[in-house]
Amino acid sequence: MVPQLVDLVRDSDSPARGVATRALAECFGVDGELKTLWDRLLSDSDPRVQQFAVIAQATSPAPSLATIAAGPARSTDSYVRQSAFQVMARHGSLKQLAGWATSRDDRIRLAAVLAIGTRLTIPPAVGSLRPGLPLGKWPNPKVYRVTYVGQTVDVRKLGPVGVFSTADHWRAGKHTPEQETLFALLLARLSDNSEAVRLQAAHYLSLTRDPRSESRVDAVRRQSERQRLKRAPIRGVAELWVSGPFDDRGAGFQTVHPPETRAVDVAGRFAVGKKTIRWEKLKPIRMFDFHRKYGDTDGASCYAYLRLISPRRQQVLLTPGSDDGLKVWVNGRRVHENDIARGGLPLQDVVFAELEPGSNEVLFRVRNVVGEHCLYLHYRSLGGSVQATLPEPLDAGGLAARLKEAAKGGKQKVGAAFLDVDWTTEATRGDKARGKKLFAASGIGCAKCHAAKGLAAVPGAPSLTGAGKRFTVQYLVESVLLPNRRISPVFRSTVIVTSKGKVVTGLVVGETGQAVTVLTPEAKRVEISKGEIEERKTQNVSAMPAGLVKTPRELRDLLAYLLAQ
Repeated sequence: MVPQLVDLVRDSDSPARGVATRALAECFGVDGELKTLWDRLLSDSDPRVQQFAVIAQATSPAPSLATIAAGPARSTDSYVRQSAFQVMARHGSLKQLAGWATSRDDRIRLAAVLAIGTRLTIPPAVGSLRPGLPLGKWPNPKVYRVTYVGQTVDVRKLGPVGVFSTADHWRAGKHTPEQETLFALLLARLSDNSEAVRLQAAHYLSLTRDPRSESRVDAVRRQSERQRLKRAPIRGVAELWVSGPFDDRGAGFQTVHPPETRAVDVAGRFAVGKKTIRWEKLKPIRMFDFHRKYGDTDGASCYAYLRLISPRRQQVLLTPGSDDGLKVWVNGRRVHENDIARGGLPLQDVVFAELEPGSNEVLFRVRNVVGEHCLYLHYRSLGGSVQATLPEPLDAGGLAARLKEAAKGGKQKVGAAFLDVDWTTEATRGDKARGKKLFAASGIGCAKCHAAKGLAAVPGAPSLTGAGKRFTVQYLVESVLLPNRRISPVFRSTVIVTSKGKVVTGLVVGETGQAVTVLTPEAKRVEISKGEIEERKTQNVSAMPAGLVKTPRELRDLLAYLLAQ
């Protein structure tokens, strides 16, 4: 049979050539004199033949690694490349891997990183588990029971069994010299001049969550994101909240005005001498023209504010222009300052800013030296995923009215105990320690989805990091008691009905071509195959359940904790 298969493989015109090559590779490998044939086929023009030549080489004790690295590993066919780097990972020596990783050819370096990363992060399929390796439970206990020849065995009785992450495996036990060498090779590729190589190295290193690489991995990803942002479509802003002018008293940016000292409250007022300054909406006429709106603003500053809604933690590229100097804050943190005297033009400054999932407060200060006084504002986001919005004013009186309306029997009922309360004052009386316990997953469960510090517990869920600098008391109270009152388009609840009649409701936090991941109100992640989806509908309802806070004291303590962040 082998001679007949070889004849078909050698016949470049045979329609059965691809099938014959596969049969020869999978059934006979490099038996006998086939090694010479497979070496020649590594450079075949047909990618199917080339791939099975690589697969056959994998069964050899001495595969032609140099030829594989120089040929199939550089292929434009992803299947051929994948087969090639797997052979390189399995058979390559540390010296060979290091040599490929420093090749002048970008594609060979990329294949080397794939091989190194595979070898480092995928533990052997057989062998003893590392001492101290934490094992999680499978969601479905049925997987532990295996039936074979009419007998069912619970594999849990045979020894340790469970699930673990690459990071768990990396942290458990002592690293071998080979592991440390592979880790160092990947670390070096974070400085590669090829973005594809850098990102692939960053991916594998991120799986280990090693403190030695985390900051550099983050820097590589951030830089890549910034390069893509520069190519993203540019969007304008249709309207801003503005306030001013505030007299800089000859000191420019050294003079600090009230809008930059606290969370922006567009219902607020500022007493300046004998006049009162308030927030007003302003539409652009080519620009946001403060001189046109306020008249003479020489030696004064004006502020502009908007909210950016992001479905995930990501960077945004702001490209403002101004006459004259400009300062920018995002979520209470200053991200840009350009103290300059200039005429205003679009796209003068480049400001990269980190957005949290959910609402992001963006404040601009434009100081005027003399004459014209304006702001141009555009921004770029990946996939157009960031939306610019303006929050509506909400003072204590407005909040009280909305709560009373809900208490009368609206769709979102509020208990009488929450009415006629000065929540601004109550928040100052709250117990932050009790609020922290309430926020926790073991309390009312906020931390199951949200984070008050760092990354959200669930990727895609709105972040409450730095809430004290971002949100007013009224905004937080309304968000907790009336979660459906104002819903961001990116955080609306979705109802999915499967072909089996199962109904899943929650926030869509992930989606691929094959499946949708939903975060339910119980903070559980449910993955649904798209082939099983019978109906999918977005609701004008928040994914956050109402009624989590039971008493005014709980709300007071929760506010105290959040506002302290």
